[in-house]
Amino acid sequence: YAVFDINGYGEKIQYASVRNVTCICYNGKGPIHADSGYNDLSSGGTIEVINCDLINENTSNMAHYNTGLACGLRDGQRVVAKYVNSNSSLWAHNVAPLTSYSGCAFELYGCRFPNTMIGDVYCYGRDKFIMHNCKLNFIIFDQSDPFNQKRDYFKYSWDIDLQNNEIGY
Repeated sequence: YAVFDINGYGEKIQYASVRNVTCICYNGKGPIHADSGYNDLSSGGTIEVINCDLINENTSNMAHYNTGLACGLRDGQRVVAKYVNSNSSLWAHNVAPLTSYSGCAFELYGCRFPNTMIGDVYCYGRDKFIMHNCKLNFIIFDQSDPFNQKRDYFKYSWDIDLQNNEIGY
C-alpha cells in the first residue's frame, strides 16, 4: 500500500516521525501515505518527515499514484516535511464535515521535488499551506469536489505562505 503508512497502526497516534531514511515504493500509493483519521482527532496530531529521500517507482498501471508524500488532512492534523527529496509529488488535501473547519497544516521546508498539489475537498477554511526554501517545477491548487458534495457555500480553505522558493512555472 505504501512503504510507511500511518493508517497501518490500527490505533490513533499523536505524533510520528520518519527521519534520515530512503523509502522506495513499487506499485503502491507512494513512499509515505497519511490519511483516514490517522492521529488523535481530539487534539490534532503531527507527522514529521525529515531528511528523507522518497522515491516512487510505480509502473505505468499505477501512474495515477505519482506521489512521494500523500496526505489527507482533517481535524487539526499537521504534516511537516523538512529537507525531503522526491522524484514525485508532495501532495495534500483537506477533509472536514460540511459545516466545520478542519484547521490543518501542510508545511514544506527546504524540499526538492517536481511539484506539489494542494486540494480542497469539502472544507470551509482555516487550513495552512506553508512552503519555504523549496525547489520545484510547479504548484497545483485543486478546488474540485471529488465526493460530489453539493455545497451552497464555498470558501477556499487554504491560507498560503510561500517564501524563498524556486518555482519553474
